[in-house]
Amino acid sequence: MRLLLIAPTLVVGGHHPIYVSAILTEASSRKWRVDLVTAPGDLNHAMGFTIIDAVEQTGGNVTYCPFAKPKVNGLFSWAIGQWQRWNSVHQAWVSAKRKASYDVVFVLDGDGWYVPSLVFGPPVEGVPLVTIMLRLRYQWDLERQYRKKLRASTIQRTIFESYLRLNWVAAVCVCNASLMQIYRNNDGSWWSRKLHYVPDFGQTPILTNRAEARRRLGLPAEGRIVACVGGLGERKNLFQLFQALGAPVCPGDICALLMGQVAPEFRARLRDGLVDLLLQRRRLFLFEGAYNAEQLSLALSAADCAWLCYRQHLGSSGFLWEAAQAGLPIVGCAGGEIAHQIESLKLGLAITDEDPAFVALALDRATRPSEETRQWRENCLLAGMAHTSTAFGRAVCEVIQEASTAGS
Repeated sequence: MRLLLIAPTLVVGGHHPIYVSAILTEASSRKWRVDLVTAPGDLNHAMGFTIIDAVEQTGGNVTYCPFAKPKVNGLFSWAIGQWQRWNSVHQAWVSAKRKASYDVVFVLDGDGWYVPSLVFGPPVEGVPLVTIMLRLRYQWDLERQYRKKLRASTIQRTIFESYLRLNWVAAVCVCNASLMQIYRNNDGSWWSRKLHYVPDFGQTPILTNRAEARRRLGLPAEGRIVACVGGLGERKNLFQLFQALGAPVCPGDICALLMGQVAPEFRARLRDGLVDLLLQRRRLFLFEGAYNAEQLSLALSAADCAWLCYRQHLGSSGFLWEAAQAGLPIVGCAGGEIAHQIESLKLGLAITDEDPAFVALALDRATRPSEETRQWRENCLLAGMAHTSTAFGRAVCEVIQEASTAGS
């Protein structure tokens, strides 16, 4: 089989490079030939070079096309951005089909371009189209705490289900197990069977001795450490973590380890007096900038629990599964996919109160050795086994194979 992968973005630090790498590994094991189209410059990093090698090992080629990356500031710019991205995918397809014929096309970031398909038709013509969407969130907006977004969620659901009804849409992959529950017991609508769950994942940590990991990172040997790794910005709700560490009821041996790129809009918050105090007292450790797999593994090896109490984040999280594979109890947000996984798989605590004292007690509970934390650790390790690059690549390629067979 010959597969075309269209990846509008493969910049370092995002989900898409590890997704493409996982798909290529599985596709290679199936002896598929894979061509990749992405944006110029998006593969100029270590994982990007690995992706290029993987494509060439299948006998395929990497080509580059410009992809629109509009900034969204409102409804009008969102609509224009959807059309621009749809057109970029279409132009990538037109360029690729001049050189080869394909059995299936897999396009990443379906959230960014699927809406115009209802008006302009498929961006890819004559070949089964499979995509993955990560920003479908309407199932959570129906909860009471998101009631004000009911109209927007209803619109998103209506548009998405209309997209699934299009005959030329072969399949849509999603990482939200909660979304699948909506359709698992449906009325048997043919279009709902196009929706497929694939397990989200992050980088698989190679764990090492905790004492050694802490020594190498310069962390206290005896403290209890809460880790948050990835893009560091407002969405991670880190100031709530800082306030909890500064609360009088918070035990003094609980520290925070932050690792990743600091978002420009969040940098000013790091100059806050509370942050300075936590840094001076060695209650906060900041490792700013891009990190590699070894540094991630050290951070997770050194930690006692993971912070995922994100603000207004209703989707999945790669860091959730990185932490789970390290056996770290999760302290997470109260709504959305993260909370769904925490509660259904019993991975830790979903915070329901933003009071700093309440959060501090939750951190104490999640990091204090007990039968409860031991069980959370076991549950995390067990759940993490199903959320690996191998599991993701296999699941996506099964969907692609099914689409190819149906298309034939």
